Amino acid sequence: MKTGLTRRLWLPFAALALFTCPAMARPLLIPPQNLAVPPLPGAPDNPDIVTLYGTLGIDQGTLLVTAYRPRDAEGNYEAAVHIFERNAEGRWIYAGILTDQPDQPVWDLKIDGTMAAVSTVPTLGTPGAIRIFERGASSWALTGTFPASGSSLVRVEDGSLFLQPQDIYMACSGPYQEWRKVNGTWTQVATIGGPRCDQTQADINDGRAVITHRPWDFTSPPPPTEVFASSQPTWNPIGSLPPPGGGQATIRGDTIHLDGDYLYRNAGGAWLSAPPLLQPEKELGIGGRWGTLRGNHLFLLGLEHDYERVDYYEDSTFQWHVLRVYRQNTAGAFVYHARLNPDYNVPYWTMSDDGLQVAGTGWHVNYDAGGETRRLYVFEIPETTSFPGTRQDTFSAGNYSRWTATAGQFAVVQSGSSRVLRQSNLTGTASAYLTDIDWTDQAIEADMRPLEFASAGRSFGLVTRRSDAQNYYYVTFRSPNVISLLRMRDGVYTQLGTVGVENFQIGHNYRMRFESVGDQHTVFIDGFQKLRVKDKTLSHGHPGIASYGTRFEVDNVVVSGGTRVLLRLDDLYGGWFSDGWQSAIGAWEQPSGQGYGSYLMQTDNEATARWFSEVAVGYQVVSARVRPQSYGTGGEPWIGLAARVIDESNYYYVTLRGSQQLSLRRKVNGQIQVLATVPQSVNLGTIYDLRLEIIGTHIRAYVNGELKIETLDSTLSEGGGGRNALLMNKTAADVFSYAAYQP
Repeated sequence: MKTGLTRRLWLPFAALALFTCPAMARPLLIPPQNLAVPPLPGAPDNPDIVTLYGTLGIDQGTLLVTAYRPRDAEGNYEAAVHIFERNAEGRWIYAGILTDQPDQPVWDLKIDGTMAAVSTVPTLGTPGAIRIFERGASSWALTGTFPASGSSLVRVEDGSLFLQPQDIYMACSGPYQEWRKVNGTWTQVATIGGPRCDQTQADINDGRAVITHRPWDFTSPPPPTEVFASSQPTWNPIGSLPPPGGGQATIRGDTIHLDGDYLYRNAGGAWLSAPPLLQPEKELGIGGRWGTLRGNHLFLLGLEHDYERVDYYEDSTFQWHVLRVYRQNTAGAFVYHARLNPDYNVPYWTMSDDGLQVAGTGWHVNYDAGGETRRLYVFEIPETTSFPGTRQDTFSAGNYSRWTATAGQFAVVQSGSSRVLRQSNLTGTASAYLTDIDWTDQAIEADMRPLEFASAGRSFGLVTRRSDAQNYYYVTFRSPNVISLLRMRDGVYTQLGTVGVENFQIGHNYRMRFESVGDQHTVFIDGFQKLRVKDKTLSHGHPGIASYGTRFEVDNVVVSGGTRVLLRLDDLYGGWFSDGWQSAIGAWEQPSGQGYGSYLMQTDNEATARWFSEVAVGYQVVSARVRPQSYGTGGEPWIGLAARVIDESNYYYVTLRGSQQLSLRRKVNGQIQVLATVPQSVNLGTIYDLRLEIIGTHIRAYVNGELKIETLDSTLSEGGGGRNALLMNKTAADVFSYAAYQP
C-alpha cells in the first residue's frame, strides 16, 4: 500500500431473542465526581480568571491536588497543595491546604496511604526541596524535609520515597534512589540500576522496579529494559526484557506492560513475552499509551473518537484524552473493563494504589461558549461489571407482543422483503415501549423510515429511561432536517441539544441509535455520531419509540445495556482515514491533490484486494461507502464486506457483483457457500452504501439503507465473535467511509 495517507429472502425469526455477547468485552462508562478548590475571599468573579490545577495524587480516600487560585483581578495567583477527603457516603469533601508555604510552586507530589511527598520549585531566595507529610489521627503534618538536588519524585510506597536524579545538561547521571526515614532522618538507603547516559522511565511497585532506556540521539537502538527486586544497599537485577524498549513500562508482581501493548510474565525467573494486549481502538490509531498497573487494573491514556465533544481552540489541534481501564482475569488476560468519561478532557491523571480511585484534571476551550473551563475529577471504579445482554426484535413473527403501545396506531405489516412495525396515526402522539426492560444503562438501535410528516416541526424518534409518561429522554428527528435531544421531567420538556442534518428524506430507511449510559446521551445515524450531551437527571426506565404527527416504520430493533464498542470509523466528512489501511493488500492510494478530507482509491482491477481487521467482537455492524470504477478480466468482479471473520478461510460476506446481483455468502474452511442472492443494479462510477449486520444468528445485508437480504445462520457462531474486512475481486474502487462496531 502506498504511504502518506491522512488520518481519517425473509425468513421467520423469533419475535424477541436474548443473547449474551462473547469476544471483546463491553466497557463500563464511568462518570466523574466534579470537584473544585474554593476561591479565595475577594477573588474576582470573572470567567476568564480561573483556578488552574496541576499535579495530583490519590490514595485511601485522600486526594491531593496542586491548585493555582486567582488572588486578585491583576493576575496574581496563590500556589498550594489542597486536600479532599472521601466521606462515608462516597463524596469527596474539601479539607483545606496541605503545604505550609502556599506561595512556593509545586513541581510534583506523590501519596501512599498516610504519607505524602511534595517537591517544590526553587524561587528567588528559597531553594527547591522535598517535603514529607504524614497523616495522624486528625490532620496532616510536615515531618521531614531535605534539598531536592535536581531530583524528581518517582513513587512513594510502603514508607519509601523513590527519586530520579536529573541532569539539565543531558550528561550522565546517577542511579535511581530509595530513601527511608532512619532514626528520624530521611536517608538514602539503596540505589536501583547503575549510572546512566540516556533517557529513562521507571515504575516501582510491589517491591519491584522496571526501567526502560532511550538514547538521547533517538537513532541508536535502546538498551534492554531492566527489572529489579527490592534489596539494600542495591536492588537486585532479576532479568531484562528483549526489544522493543525505550518507552513507558509499568510493573505489578510478575506482570510488565510496555508501550506498544507488549506484555511480559515472569515464569521460573525468566521474563517471557505474553500475548499482546489488543485494544479495540487499535485500528482507529487512538489506542492508549503510558500504561500503569495498579491493583488488578491496567490504565492506559488514549484519545477518543466516537464520543468526543466539539472543542474550539484557536491555532491548535484539540485532542480528546480519555483513560481506559483493563482488568486482569483469572487466566492472566487483560479484559476491557471501563472507560472514564470526563465532562470534557482528562490529559493528566493518577490513581490509588489499589486501582479503584482515579483523579484527573482537564480543560475545555470553547470560544463560542464564552471561554475556558478547568475541571478536577474523581472516578470510582467498581471491581466487577455486569451487563444485561442484547435483545433484538425483527417483527417477523407477525406481532409486537413484547411492546406496550400507549398511543397511536401500530401494526406489523409487510414492507418490501421484511415485516415491520408501522405507526399510521398522523395526528397527535404515538409511542410504544419495551416495558419488560428497566435498565440503568441502555441503547436502542433500529431501522426507521419516515413515511409522512403532518407539517413542519413534526417528529419521530427513540426513547430511553422512560419510568412513566412524565419522565424520559427522547431524541426526535424533526421535519425539516433537525435532530433534537429532549428530557421530559415531571411533565416538562427541556431541550438538551440540537443539531441540523442534511437531506433528511421521506421514505428513506435510516439506521438510528440512541444511547443513555451513565450521564452520557449520544445519537447516531447510519453509524456516525450526530449529537452528544451529558445529563444525570433520570437514572433508569424503558426504551421505546415515539412520534408526533408522523407516520413511520421501524424494524430490526436492537437493545443493549451499554455503549457501542467502536472498531473503526473512517469518514470523508470527518476528514480522515485511519493509518491501519497501511496493512491492506492491493494498490491503495489517495487521489493526488485531494489532501485532507479525501477518500481512498484501490486501483488494481486484476487481482484481489483486501483489508482484515485485528480486533474481534461478538455482534457487529460493518458498513462502507464504495464506488466501483473498473472491472478486470477473467472471473466475476465484486466488492464486499465481511463479518464474523474467524480467519481468512472462515467468515460471512456480502458482495455487490458485476453480474448485477447482491450476494450473501459464507466461507467455511475455504469453501464458498451461497446463502442468498437478489437482483441489484451495480453501475461503475456510482456510489453505494453497503452494510452487513450479524446479531446472534441473524444476518442482514443492506444497500443504500434498504434491507435486501435477511436470514438465519449458525454455521460460524461457535465462539460468537470475529473480525471484519473489506474485500474486492477484480474491481478497482473508491472507498469514502468505513465503519465497524459492536452495537
